[in-house]
Amino acid sequence: MTLNKTTIIIYNYKTRNNIYNKDVNNLITVMHSVCMACVQKMPRKNKPMSNAERHRRFREKLLASPTKHDTYLEREKKRWHDRRAAKKLKGIDDIGEREQRRKRRQLLAHL
Repeated sequence: MTLNKTTIIIYNYKTRNNIYNKDVNNLITVMHSVCMACVQKMPRKNKPMSNAERHRRFREKLLASPTKHDTYLEREKKRWHDRRAAKKLKGIDDIGEREQRRKRRQLLAHL
């Protein structure tokens, strides 16, 4: 079975223009080409969100729900204890005197 080459033309009645005109020989290619031509001509409603905006919205939702916020705090507390037990975080008692003074000065400067 052979397919003959055909030409398809899609006419946009709103703008009265041809939005797609091409020689094709495969039905799947036709369908894909038509879909892609239509999607590319569609106007976008909104600009895509940046990662910072997406994260900001996530944090707002998290803080708005007291139960979700409480579970978040519990998870972070457990994570801190686990990291401390694995010696990934150093406490004030694990460092020398000079480093202790420096850390305490930094802490007081931020208050």
